[in-house]
Amino acid sequence: TDWGLGTCFIAAFDEKKLKEVLGIPDNIRVVGLTPLGYPAEKKGIIGTLTSTFIKSHQRKEFDQIVSLNHWDQPYKTEDKE
Repeated sequence: TDWGLGTCFIAAFDEKKLKEVLGIPDNIRVVGLTPLGYPAEKKGIIGTLTSTFIKSHQRKEFDQIVSLNHWDQPYKTEDKE
């Protein structure tokens, strides 16, 4: 991202435990996680190619897709500052 953040997709987790810890309602199905953070190292050729050729011009606002520590606590960009 333009903030220097990276992510990866996780599909192997205990959905029941995850919902309990994060307060996610029972009627919501969690099929994957995308943790967000600052990469520990520079990306290789695959990461470079992916970021160069796969770009969306219709991205949602960061606040619309990120929660902070709990399902019902939307992350606000002013929280970053």
